[in-house]
Formats: sequence, structure tokens, C-alpha cells
Amino acid sequence: MSTTEPSIPASPASRQRIDEDDHDLLTFSEASERLRVEIASAQTSVAELEQSGFGPALQKAQARLTALRAAAQRNTAQPINDTNFEKFFGYPGKAKRNLSTRPSSGDAAV
Repeated sequence: MSTTEPSIPASPASRQRIDEDDHDLLTFSEASERLRVEIASAQTSVAELEQSGFGPALQKAQARLTALRAAAQRNTAQPINDTNFEKFFGYPGKAKRNLSTRPSSGDAAV
């Protein structure tokens, strides 16, 4: 089976919209997995550089590992509540509650 590469437009103005434009959106899960892979790679790099004793590259690798770990922490889905609502959305408000609307067993209709 042969595949053909899509043609690259000459300029951004001549770019045609295609149905697959939104495939670059990341979910929390996809971002988490990509971060996990990068963190593992960065940990390996740091360990190798620690053994070789190469200072400037080691400092750069450690800084990258720290940044990746911080990104992974920020990426964790945290429940929205009244306390963090404004920080998440950028405006004051109250978090909606997902309350069950089912009647309890004692409230059954007759």
C-alpha cells in the first residue's frame, strides 16, 4: 500500500482547511502519557550525565527534568470547587455540583 504526502501550500494564506485539522488536540491522558515518556528519558539523561560528571549539560538536564515533573503535576486533573474556581476559569463563581437527582429509597413515589 502506498501513501502520499499531502502537498504543502506555498503560503499560509493559500492553506486549505481539511477535516483532520483538530487531531493535534491533547487530552489530559495523552499529555500525561507524553510527559511520562519524556520524564523517563530525562531521568536517564540525568543519570548518565551524573556518571560522566559533565557539569553544564547535567545542570540543563536537571532543570528540564524539574520542569517536566512540574508540568506533569499541573496536568493532573483536579476537581473544581468553590476555592479554585476563579483560578481555573479566570473569573469568580461557584462550582456546579453533580448531585444525584434520583430519589432516595425512603422517598419512593407511591
